[in-house]
Amino acid sequence: NNETSTYTEYLISKGHRPDINPEGEGGQIGFSLLGVESGQRVPTFSSNAHFDMPEEDQMASYLAQEACEFIDEHKDRPFVLYVSTFEPHSPYHGPFMDQYDPGTLPVGPAFLKKPESASLVNKVRADYFMKFMLEGVDQTEDPYIMNYAAHREDITTEMGWRTLRAHYMANIGLVDKMVGKINQAIKDAGIEDNTIVVFTSEHGDMMGDHGMLEKRSMFEESSRVPLLIKVPWLSNPNRVIDGSVSHIDLVPTLLDLIGENVPQHLQGKSLLSVLEGSEDLSENDVFISWNGYDNSVPDRFLGDHKINRMLRLPWRTVVTPDRWKLALCAGDQCELYDLNNDPYEMINLFNDPDQKDRIRDMAARIRVWQIQTGDEVPLPTT
Repeated sequence: NNETSTYTEYLISKGHRPDINPEGEGGQIGFSLLGVESGQRVPTFSSNAHFDMPEEDQMASYLAQEACEFIDEHKDRPFVLYVSTFEPHSPYHGPFMDQYDPGTLPVGPAFLKKPESASLVNKVRADYFMKFMLEGVDQTEDPYIMNYAAHREDITTEMGWRTLRAHYMANIGLVDKMVGKINQAIKDAGIEDNTIVVFTSEHGDMMGDHGMLEKRSMFEESSRVPLLIKVPWLSNPNRVIDGSVSHIDLVPTLLDLIGENVPQHLQGKSLLSVLEGSEDLSENDVFISWNGYDNSVPDRFLGDHKINRMLRLPWRTVVTPDRWKLALCAGDQCELYDLNNDPYEMINLFNDPDQKDRIRDMAARIRVWQIQTGDEVPLPTT
């Protein structure tokens, strides 16, 4: 049935009962984690439905099973397999949620600390998420917290926040097992020596750092993600390559690795020479963009109208090879961080007179990138 996802069908076959009924209030399903948006209305599952399911019925486990079957069926010819799971995205409960002790789980100096010198968008987000702990606001009266951002979690105490982090880390365990099963399937298929494997993530999560949850931030916790690449004919011995790269370079690099032409219209560039060791990343700037949103690309209500209002504004950010980060917005307080001496981004140096020339140089890099990519977002005068 192409009107519903195979995962939904799988869960129904395992005896799980859909918790979204098309005949319910409003008669619309819309987008949900375990179903698809389609013209035909069918029962499906909400993003909270997986809480109490066993490990084998979690999305990562199901996708591992499907991926392993695909590998076995296609091992005798070239293939590209893309596997993307929802874990460890909220909601954070799952089968391993008692794996880590919240009281001993490491946290950094930015944990539950509001970003007082940062942009207004970061400050209003921190004010919203921290008010339940600092101001005694009843989180059970907040639909966004209870239904989406922290469903079944307690963010009214520090231990509650630590427990949420522990649940997040535990859900990473589901992804860990998925990756392990896929790697084993590649080995069992006898194609390990000529199969490229890439592991990365779409975004991070603030997890209480700077007093926030979720993404939508230029802070490292949200915008910096893991990237591991296994190229059997290049990966011995294993090594860490110094510098920063962007997701936009992945497709050109992979095309180059498999001997395909890289189309001229792609904005990214191949980093094959870096993987081979003939070049490095000492001159590689990384650009990060938040495009805001408008009526044509709406966002859901994020708990406070001030948050939605400020997130309408676009941002353009650069991380330079010397590990400085500049985040520019034409309608908000801009941010500058020295990631070498301030890796947790506690001190915004944008208004420091001693950094004016650095800001102008970094802003010029963003402007050059805009010209190269056809980006027309306005930048503030620096």
